[in-house]
Amino acid sequence: MSSFWPIFRVAVPLGFVGGCCIELFMLHVRIGSETFYDTAKRKEIERRMERLRKEQDSTDVLSNVGANSLSGRVNNSTESA
Repeated sequence: MSSFWPIFRVAVPLGFVGGCCIELFMLHVRIGSETFYDTAKRKEIERRMERLRKEQDSTDVLSNVGANSLSGRVNNSTESA
């Protein structure tokens, strides 16, 4: 185990420095007019909006089905009375 210590002593700090450089690149370097995080935020908003649209569509369909079946029951009960 002690033979790995010199490798870790060099590799861990290099990993931190490399990660820091990548993070700074993603924060500050603009490709076109956007940084990485601008693009990531936009994509996440698009995903959430699409999911909300699907949920609204499914609840609209279910509420219409429920309303139609309920109105059918009401009409049937008034007709038999």
